Amino acid sequence: MTTNKQIVSTETLLDIVANPRRRTILNYLSTNGDETVRLDELTRSIAADGGHTASSHSGDSTATDIELHHTHLPKPPAAGITEYDAQRGIVTYHSTDRVEKLLEFVSTKIA
Repeated sequence: MTTNKQIVSTETLLDIVANPRRRTILNYLSTNGDETVRLDELTRSIAADGGHTASSHSGDSTATDIELHHTHLPKPPAAGITEYDAQRGIVTYHSTDRVEKLLEFVSTKIA
């Protein structure tokens, strides 16, 4: 059973970092360490970084906010990477060696 949990966790993690927008989000959160980041701050940063993602909403912070809230921020908490408090509008990143190594690998070697 432990093996199955590990496989599911790996699959979930790979699914999360496979998306260019989520990689941008995780890289941003990673630079802030384990500190809480306000959603509006994250939205501005991601919208400004629009040229580095596959989103059609680059530069549009309202569309980016909606995209983050509904599509990208709900995924990482499933893997224990982040906590997203939609009511308070904050995101907290939980760094692990495994996540950092995979994120670095995918960002530099594959993307």
